[in-house]
Amino acid sequence: MTLANATEPGRVATHVDISDVVLRYGDITAVDRVSFEVRPGEIMALVGPSGCGKTSLLKSIAGLEPIDFGHISFDGNRIDAVAPHRRNVGMVFQNYALFPHKRVRENIAFGLRMHGIADPGGKRVADVLKLLHIGHLAEVWPDQLSGGQQQRVALARTLVLEPKVLLLDEPLSALDRQLRDDMRTELRMLAKTVGITTIIVTHDQDEAMAMADRVAVMRHGKLEQIGRPEDLYNAPETAFVAGFVGRINHFRAVCAGAEDEGVTARFPSGAELHLPFKGTLPAKGAALDILARSEAISVLAEGKGHITATVRDSHFMGSFVELLLDTEAGDPTRIACRPADDLPEPGQSCQLHLASPGVFAFAA
Repeated sequence: MTLANATEPGRVATHVDISDVVLRYGDITAVDRVSFEVRPGEIMALVGPSGCGKTSLLKSIAGLEPIDFGHISFDGNRIDAVAPHRRNVGMVFQNYALFPHKRVRENIAFGLRMHGIADPGGKRVADVLKLLHIGHLAEVWPDQLSGGQQQRVALARTLVLEPKVLLLDEPLSALDRQLRDDMRTELRMLAKTVGITTIIVTHDQDEAMAMADRVAVMRHGKLEQIGRPEDLYNAPETAFVAGFVGRINHFRAVCAGAEDEGVTARFPSGAELHLPFKGTLPAKGAALDILARSEAISVLAEGKGHITATVRDSHFMGSFVELLLDTEAGDPTRIACRPADDLPEPGQSCQLHLASPGVFAFAA
């Protein structure tokens, strides 16, 4: 199978199974009994704050970090005891690690020589140069390349080996914002064109949401939730996931009643709102954390809302106006509003009206 015919019928992408994996560094448990599968040809993103274990898990799949418990399988075959160079995994690091003394073509061909793979006429190198649209850069030195071009060369050097699984560690972090936005689209299209099972580690939630078929959110070495980007955004199972995936606003309330897998939240203003609730329903009077997406909040200059607020500052952002609000029911809140003449000005009070979907209740 070559890259030129990677999408032909009959190609079967690799199924990855992570089962109960534990990885420790001395007394520190970096990965704590994590289990999930990556379907053939799927793009999976591992996200979470620094130190959550996502990079350690990626390295364990590559064989760069030995696991202490559990197993990792490709297509039902355990590979956790297999040497890294025999796993047929391609990994691209955030610094790209190109050889400065080798031209682009030589950088790409280096891996083939190291693995003892013949490339008559340089066909495999030519195929991957064409696939990544960098044929015109074949004789260029790495220090003459832009950040995006260096990334393509690093990918080419990995893909020319035709790995079973592609692992990307913060692949876009070294690029500026505009190029990062462009490259995440290209990376997704490339992975889908080649048909390769791909696992991406990133701290950038927008990057994960844009590139991945499914996203696994990690925290303190554990898996918090896994699902499609829209499921994590619209139906978070924990307050951490709600706050990590997309921007969120925090408010305080108390439970005025609980029934039918939901609670009635009572805000300091006395206004109430019935919301779905994950987990054991709280007792009446229990403190609640109410998390709300900006698009679920309406700013009312007049009338009755759920929360009384005062505008601290206002920023025109082009397609929207960002209001920074002090509220009686939580932390300072940032809300994106459509530009309008009747938006309250700094120093003015207003009412916030919350409407599901996009509002979530959790135990405080």
